[in-house]
Amino acid sequence: LRRAEAVGYIAAQAELGLAIRRDPLTFAAIIVAHLVSLVLMAGYGVYVQVGLQMVFIVLAVHGWWNWSRHRGTDGRVQVTRMTQVELIVYPVVTLLLAAPLSLIYLRGGFGGGIGSALLLTGGIAAQLALNFRRIESWITRIGVDVVGIFVFVSYGGWVAVLFHLIFVALAVKGWRD
Repeated sequence: LRRAEAVGYIAAQAELGLAIRRDPLTFAAIIVAHLVSLVLMAGYGVYVQVGLQMVFIVLAVHGWWNWSRHRGTDGRVQVTRMTQVELIVYPVVTLLLAAPLSLIYLRGGFGGGIGSALLLTGGIAAQLALNFRRIESWITRIGVDVVGIFVFVSYGGWVAVLFHLIFVALAVKGWRD
């Protein structure tokens, strides 16, 4: 585990801890985590991932802006439940986008197939649900991290598996709180 990777994982854990407290600084931690990933991926020459990190950074800026506008009198961000339409649209779009993306991953030699595609599309869905202050973002995050556990077990990425297990535990706490 390189120092930069550790910083990225710690920032991601901080993100979840801040999100549990419904603090807009959640998005500062998200930006740090994705900036670290962006630098690492650029160093590895994986420019597709660099572009994806940029997408997540832009989404985090949007989330920070949105959360900053919806604080309650206690200073915490006010969260709401998904509408019935959102409860259908989020998973359907996530799965519909993951299918062709998995083919692109496999044919492009990026590896990972459907697991990697679900990590990406599910990650975007979880980020959007978080940005729009939906309590169900926690369930989405749990699903993404469970997929991440299986993906990284298949690669032998045991440190990533450990961190995803921690992320699941934090997301469960966020869902329950």
